[in-house]
Amino acid sequence: MTIRLIGLALLLSLPACATRPQPRPPFVPVEIAFERGVQGHIVIPVTVEGVEGYAVLDNGASTSVINREVAEEMKLAHGPITRTLIKTVTSGFELGQTASISVGPIEEQVTPLLLDIELLSRVAGKDLLGIVGEEFFERHVGAGDFTRNLLTLHHRRSFTPPPDLAELPLKSATTAKTRIPATIEGETGHEITFDLGSSGYATIDAGELADRMMADGRPSMPRISGIVVKGEFVRSDGVTMTAKEIAFAGFSLSVIPIDVAAKGFVAPSAVSLG
Repeated sequence: MTIRLIGLALLLSLPACATRPQPRPPFVPVEIAFERGVQGHIVIPVTVEGVEGYAVLDNGASTSVINREVAEEMKLAHGPITRTLIKTVTSGFELGQTASISVGPIEEQVTPLLLDIELLSRVAGKDLLGIVGEEFFERHVGAGDFTRNLLTLHHRRSFTPPPDLAELPLKSATTAKTRIPATIEGETGHEITFDLGSSGYATIDAGELADRMMADGRPSMPRISGIVVKGEFVRSDGVTMTAKEIAFAGFSLSVIPIDVAAKGFVAPSAVSLG
């Protein structure tokens, strides 16, 4: 089964130009072959400031990331640097200037985070230059074909949805982690998100829904994970169980391993699919 993930596009303001406008080139979809990392991450070829390599595709990253070691070797960090913390991989620094990240012929100027992503490189099976984050999902329409390992990027102005795709209401127009209506084990009124950067099958917050799912005595096993809080790694103990069914957009997924995370990790969605 192929699940196509459609990213939102945000209008970009174009600078005024006193010269005669040039003819606009045709918008041709760009196909990028990707690899699957050891833990399922989507690894794509990229160019960062003229250096060719690989990056992980992650719509859950609020901004793109450049490997801090690579940035130092390239002497990118010569502008003012502001300390910032993120909850996913590790703490990092925001680059005080824009940098060029290209996926195929598509180039974007982003203000990335600088992070030590050695651990992510190990689980991806590649020495990574960085993480391609939310900017590419906001500015382009992306279709991921997981049977052929092929990513197709469309320009937002030229994209025409295939007639066999259902149109879904999305709860957020300001993030690539949009919330999609779903039914979870027969309960309606829930929402899910897709997080392409997550290596797990699915994640749910500890709380009422997880408690109701586990009330039937279904098997579970302990799991240990962690997040970075104020620069320190904090251990998080939880469990992994099996969700009987998650249905959305005409699809139905059955018998899904699902990790129970700390409260607020997935919210406001009920479940995050990785």
